[in-house]
Amino acid sequence: MASLSVTFLTPHQRLGSGGVYAIEQFAHHLAAEARVTLAVGKGGLRKVPGVEVLRAGMLDEDVLPDADAILVPADTRRFDLVDTFSRRKGIPVLLFQGYGAPGNPAVSANLDQFDRVLAAATWLLDEARQHGCRVEHVPCGLDRSTFYAGRPAADRTPRVAIMTSSVDWKGTADGMRALEIVRHALPDVELRAFGKHDPGGDVDFLASSPATHQQIAELMRDSAVFVCSSWEEGFGMPGLEALACGAALATTDTKGSRDYAVDGETALVSPPRRPEALAATVVRLLRDPSLRGRLAASGQRLVQSASGRGQRQPSGSPLRFGQYFAEHDRYPPLSVPGAYRQWCCRRACCWGAR
Repeated sequence: MASLSVTFLTPHQRLGSGGVYAIEQFAHHLAAEARVTLAVGKGGLRKVPGVEVLRAGMLDEDVLPDADAILVPADTRRFDLVDTFSRRKGIPVLLFQGYGAPGNPAVSANLDQFDRVLAAATWLLDEARQHGCRVEHVPCGLDRSTFYAGRPAADRTPRVAIMTSSVDWKGTADGMRALEIVRHALPDVELRAFGKHDPGGDVDFLASSPATHQQIAELMRDSAVFVCSSWEEGFGMPGLEALACGAALATTDTKGSRDYAVDGETALVSPPRRPEALAATVVRLLRDPSLRGRLAASGQRLVQSASGRGQRQPSGSPLRFGQYFAEHDRYPPLSVPGAYRQWCCRRACCWGAR
């Protein structure tokens, strides 16, 4: 394919949205050798280097350029409209980054409608297959120029960081309850938070809203333990970023975190919605510097590797739109342009027009 052309749809470009940030990075790094358009539904527009950013509004087909593929977020409620587009606008492909909210019926409905899916995590790959989709694993990458290690976790001040949200399934209430238990057990522990919700009390909240990635990385490098208390995540970038920054990870089993949080090896993992169990893992890490040092070091090795324990891991520096073929458990990651061009050419020939 002489000139690859791809359109990404995104509902907005608000700062603080991990899913939108990933879409922007996919678009930016693919733009090195392809013509890439980011079509934004609402809100302000923000420049993305190398990418044409335009207002899509109500998804007017006439606004969108002709393309080889059009990538649609899995939680879109406008599949019926996208499906009516001329195939000149691109083969429709569902970008499956998660359910948005656990059990989101709109995502399930789209998985039933789309037969071409890119999944951002291993468990999402399995979910898409259960809907009969032809799916490939395209994991998020990691910005290693921002998220890199500081002092060894074993040598860090007993400081715990957590990301907060006002959305219930993000588990902030569970996380705060867990930190109350930790504080009771270890009165000298320092508690810090960032995100969209100031928990108040004696938790030091990063007032910048939203915090920049550089600020978050600095906080993670200063923390001995990072806590994730979500009920479910499509992938869960903060946990991976914490490992990259050298913090020990105490996380709930968010499903997405299974790609990097291996209990007893790279993290301590507890069931969702059980703050007492989560608190116990945090206390254990704080009381045992050698344990948190070992887990943190193992987590960094996993982050730096292409795969670990049979699980396909994000790779590349900075973010890469890597490709893993679903029929192989350990297919090596490929770089952005070549991988996506190969993927698009092969699929365009196989799928054709619907």
